[in-house]
Amino acid sequence: MEYGKLYCLDVDKSLVEGFNPDLVLDIHSTLSAGAERCHFVWNGALPVEGGAVAFAAKKAAMGEKNQRDFLYHTAHLLHAMGETFAQLLPGESEAICQGALAAFTASAASWPYRPAKAAR
Repeated sequence: MEYGKLYCLDVDKSLVEGFNPDLVLDIHSTLSAGAERCHFVWNGALPVEGGAVAFAAKKAAMGEKNQRDFLYHTAHLLHAMGETFAQLLPGESEAICQGALAAFTASAASWPYRPAKAAR
């Protein structure tokens, strides 16, 4: 889960803060660090007055249909990195990605939780 720790702490934070420098992502807990759930707080993402209430109502109305699980995020990262490796290291991308996938799969045996199977 070492890769997951880096992903959650660095990639998510960089994406949020790179998207809008006025946003600050506080990461309180992550699945990859052994927590029961991920707990992120997006500071500056909602209008101050009534924003949190409106967001909570919208989230409740949507249910889980717009949520992505841990397997989705790790597959997305593998795909994005594979595309980058293909550009920077032609001919080596497949071996690198297969090695990363094998290491990731082997590490899953020691996880304290089992992610739900990804929806197709």
